[in-house]
Amino acid sequence: FPLAAWIAGQKKAWILFPVLFGFVLLNLFQTWQTKQGIFWSERGNWAYYKEIFGQTRGSARALAAFESGEVQSLEPLKFVKTIKNHALGIADSAKTVQAGGQNAYRCDGEFNRTLEIANDTARLFPGDWLRISVAAFVPEGQSGRSVDQLAKLVIDFSGPDGQVLKYRAINIGTHIGNPKHILWKTRGTGEWGEADFFVMVPMGFEARSRLKSYIWNPNQQDIFVGSLEVGLWR
Repeated sequence: FPLAAWIAGQKKAWILFPVLFGFVLLNLFQTWQTKQGIFWSERGNWAYYKEIFGQTRGSARALAAFESGEVQSLEPLKFVKTIKNHALGIADSAKTVQAGGQNAYRCDGEFNRTLEIANDTARLFPGDWLRISVAAFVPEGQSGRSVDQLAKLVIDFSGPDGQVLKYRAINIGTHIGNPKHILWKTRGTGEWGEADFFVMVPMGFEARSRLKSYIWNPNQQDIFVGSLEVGLWR
């Protein structure tokens, strides 16, 4: 009513009609997006809105932006090199199990498969982009979990004195067996898949800084991983 009263008092109220009509159409379109599972306004962020605006279907990049809060469209950046890869090896033989027909590491602790990288050897610079990826298997029959109870793929950057410079994470389970990239999908489908996202190296990340990437599983989701990798893009 206040809006209507204000418009009625304007001498050229008709000029506002296209703007208001546009907002009505946007509201209807985003309501449709919500029904399709590709829009969640209560938990949205700028990076996610940028990825999903005007889109009629979800995407892996939009889902990663939604969960990490980091912009994921990086054209024309290109892959430079793998910084570090944590794949199953001889050292893991005692903890290796079979999951989905492949050798895997069962993430039964809170923190799993930690990759730690010192910047005096990695030689990363603020503004560089890293791609963090994990090959994982989520078994069937895990309905009932909310997105807040899923295991996460995490990266955090710390300065020379241990101060936290940046923290980013995505849910692994929502990226496995989710071809429509529905934001709140939490069931495993009994298949292997890859969860990945991009993150920019923050300001203050200097030679004596460090970064860590790991699987954080505080709610003990039944999840298995085959490899964890950090790659550089410029």
